[in-house]
Amino acid sequence: MVKAMSVKYIFNQRVEHKPFYKPYKGAKAIIIFIHGILESPNQFKSLADYAYQRGFSVAALLLPGHGGSGSDFANTNLLEWRLYVEHYILGMKKRYKTIILVGHSMGALLSLDSYFKIRRSIKGIILIGMPLYVRFNIRGLIGGLKVGFGVLRTRDCYTLAAFKASSIQKTSFWKHIYWIPRYLDLFILIKVVRKQLDNIYIPTLIIQSAKDEFVSIRSIKCFEDKMKQSDKGILILKESAHFYYSPEDTKHLRMAFKQFIEQYNPSK
Repeated sequence: MVKAMSVKYIFNQRVEHKPFYKPYKGAKAIIIFIHGILESPNQFKSLADYAYQRGFSVAALLLPGHGGSGSDFANTNLLEWRLYVEHYILGMKKRYKTIILVGHSMGALLSLDSYFKIRRSIKGIILIGMPLYVRFNIRGLIGGLKVGFGVLRTRDCYTLAAFKASSIQKTSFWKHIYWIPRYLDLFILIKVVRKQLDNIYIPTLIIQSAKDEFVSIRSIKCFEDKMKQSDKGILILKESAHFYYSPEDTKHLRMAFKQFIEQYNPSK
């Protein structure tokens, strides 16, 4: 367990949130990681390191408006996010025969949104914590407020995990009001993606957490009802939440990731 003083110390440090692209010499496949709303590419470093060691090029995006101030985030929009992801994928299509998308939360929605438009060269998708239906509970609300206002003096593993995943700097209460249109953008994207789930024709791995503070369990039912193709897998992490993953569930997630990308292993 993380000590309270060390948590406070972490909060006083400025963490850099930067996109990364690590090409593997001679690789014909790339895995592109896409973070969610308010999140950071840093959360994918462990999975990216493993994939790179297996011969894949890897990249993680930093969506417009992320990695900086609350004002930066408020002044972006859904159109910018969608175009940024699409343009990046189109650029990588010129370099790689195979593209695998890995998205968390809104990043999972953006992954599917891009697939529906581009399709060609995208050979597989991993969707983690994708909010087809949203829910809110007290733990998520309080944790979000603590992270947003920079008040993290707790040993709560859920709040600490949310803080580590966030790329937006501490923001005043009034600036949070200007974030409302961005959350509305998220709901628009949910509606768009939910209508097209039966149009997925590539291998898909769905990873959901049973204790997710923001994603309703109805999302899993929606996957099962609408995604009719046989080549899909669903992993439910019983002890994890939207940002926090228990040690045991982390092992399950990594194993599922490894097994999924192995079918595209360039060394085979």
